[in-house]
Amino acid sequence: MNQRWCVLNAPSFFVYTFQLANMNHLKKYLLVFLVCASLNTPSMAAEFTVNLANEWFIHNPSLPILALDNGLYGKFKIDKFSTEFRQNSINISYKRISVSYSKQFASFLHFSKDTAELAYVLSKKQNLETTRVYDIALDYQFYSFKASRLSALVLQTQTTSVELGASYLQGESLINGQLSGGIRALSTSDLQFENLLVDYYYSSDQIFTRSVVAPNGTGKAFDFDWMWHIDRLTTFHLSGRNIFSSIIWKQSPHTRAMLRSDNKTYDENGYVDIQPGLSGRHDYVDYEQVLPAQFFARFDFRGQAAKPVFMQWHYINQIAYPSIGIEYFSNHRLSMEAQFDIKSRALGLLVDTKYVDLYVASDHINPKHSRFFVLRFILSILNY
Repeated sequence: MNQRWCVLNAPSFFVYTFQLANMNHLKKYLLVFLVCASLNTPSMAAEFTVNLANEWFIHNPSLPILALDNGLYGKFKIDKFSTEFRQNSINISYKRISVSYSKQFASFLHFSKDTAELAYVLSKKQNLETTRVYDIALDYQFYSFKASRLSALVLQTQTTSVELGASYLQGESLINGQLSGGIRALSTSDLQFENLLVDYYYSSDQIFTRSVVAPNGTGKAFDFDWMWHIDRLTTFHLSGRNIFSSIIWKQSPHTRAMLRSDNKTYDENGYVDIQPGLSGRHDYVDYEQVLPAQFFARFDFRGQAAKPVFMQWHYINQIAYPSIGIEYFSNHRLSMEAQFDIKSRALGLLVDTKYVDLYVASDHINPKHSRFFVLRFILSILNY
């Protein structure tokens, strides 16, 4: 998987803040249906079901998502995080028992405002603020793994249902690292590092491009799903995924080092290009990567005369996404919902049938300018 942690010079190192993952797949697969499975409400309407499931969630507030591969166009907004999460799975359920097999991919990035600003300035080769010391702080977590999951509907009454699940994880790719320190602008086109420390664990070294032995990773994860029918008009739904989850990587490559900026070259306009030097160590250690949990909550109210409305809350990458919505059409074959995400100001549309559930949300009608994008899909192959 081509991850953009690759750093061969100073500008590309900090531009990575916005290029955390190869976004070519976004343009390539915009028409592919993607699904959320593990947050679905348990259903006993059918005794045997087989679903293909996937989910795609991307939020990059600083720049449009497609701009990450196209010259960082668009208005730059200084923010302090970026998120991408994907999951593909196949799910088989019989009565109260479900088994599934999935692949998950996630890039979770947090950074200081100075880091974001400097990354953008360097990418555009704009003038630096002379004598300013940029406070660099970047925390990046990336993982991909395969998960084998077993879950059971442990409680079902007329008002409540509870499903609990456990997964065995087989790690595929790892990056978990921090960058901290300062960068001083010596002039409008030159800079130097000041106590710039990198500390990261990885399965392939894409900063210093050294050959390493990839670690083996295994782990566990837990999830739950709780549905409560408060009365005949109101329902509350709470789900969590990757609870108390982690992957233990045996003999993970690890680098802890100070970066030096004494190896400089300059382009034809005199703008600096640094080949970072290294003072520190490379080693192999056993490392436990704790996976961030996700939570989902929803409150539905069905009035006597008015259309059903709901409030929703999604928590991912330490960021909460509250939203409100309305079910504006429903019959025994089809239901449709409209939703507004308050944080991202995105509009979403859900189409739900017996065999297909599709949800699409974006903060801009033109994909070229979208900074928030969600595409989820469920395809029921068998439903008896």
